[in-house]
Amino acid sequence: MMVKRSGICCVTIWWLLFSTTVLVQSSDLQREVDLLLTGGTVVTVDPLGRVISDGAVAIDGSVIVSVGSSAEVASGVNAIEIVDTSGQIVMPGLVNTHTHAPMVMYRGLADDLALMEWLEQYIFPAEAKTVTPEFVRVGTALAALEMIRSGTTTFVDSYYFEEVIAEVVAESGLRAVLGQAVIGFPSPDAAAPDEALTRAEAFVQAWRGHELINPAVAPHAMYTLDESALMAARNLALRYEVPILIHLAETENELNIAREQYGQTPTGYLESIGFLGPAVVAAHGVWVSEADIEILKRHGVGVSHNPESNMKLASGVAPVSRYLAAGVDLGLGTDGAASN
Repeated sequence: MMVKRSGICCVTIWWLLFSTTVLVQSSDLQREVDLLLTGGTVVTVDPLGRVISDGAVAIDGSVIVSVGSSAEVASGVNAIEIVDTSGQIVMPGLVNTHTHAPMVMYRGLADDLALMEWLEQYIFPAEAKTVTPEFVRVGTALAALEMIRSGTTTFVDSYYFEEVIAEVVAESGLRAVLGQAVIGFPSPDAAAPDEALTRAEAFVQAWRGHELINPAVAPHAMYTLDESALMAARNLALRYEVPILIHLAETENELNIAREQYGQTPTGYLESIGFLGPAVVAAHGVWVSEADIEILKRHGVGVSHNPESNMKLASGVAPVSRYLAAGVDLGLGTDGAASN
């Protein structure tokens, strides 16, 4: 039986970040598929940059079978369900490359403050008092609903009780790279970095190989962890071949700390201890020099640009054009809802 229903404002149907979804062009005549999206403007974001004004996408299970004009695609498939997307845009799902999902619960907690005052006087104390597995579960569920509604299909997260976040994400159908946080003082789920690293290893072991979730290790920043903890987090991630998520060069204060303590920039310091590599995703990257950008490029580090968070916390303006000119891999992030 064919079921026909109207499209939603923005139909998001595929995503690419640590994803195994495969785009296949089928030559089979009248192949049976689960879903046909037809009649909308298909923004492919393929290597040719095609935009198909009366386009269609055929999907069978988790595989995109065909993309093309409505007439072309419809002639080759027999769909169980048809969605009329006329007047709508069919596009890849958005990828949020840096957030802290449960922090939707802190939206509006403290405004008009610089990062360190915001963290130390408001966020860290609030987390110490309120973050529990149930807090994380409810906050992540709300964040997942907001992401789905906005067309985000994949996100990169770091927080506490990340195993709870993984459970909610798996149920929601979103894709995610989820990093168990490691920080250098007592946190809601670990009394010390060693305990956080133990939790991180258990989290990675439990979720490796999941079809929707890529576990990661998330050392917070160079100013909240010493060298031994940073390298322990790095080595743990490399041992299991999972990503490393870290805040980097977010504020001028962080730059000053690195110069005063190590005589280097935050990026230069992380390179000097052997931390950087292609598994690293660095959030913010605002206070970087030309030499820092070259370091990030040389080590294959990806950078998550968070413009709204940087504006709200007066952190500065990331050198996006210089990153792109240097060939650094760059993504967009929102940061947590409390700082967006």
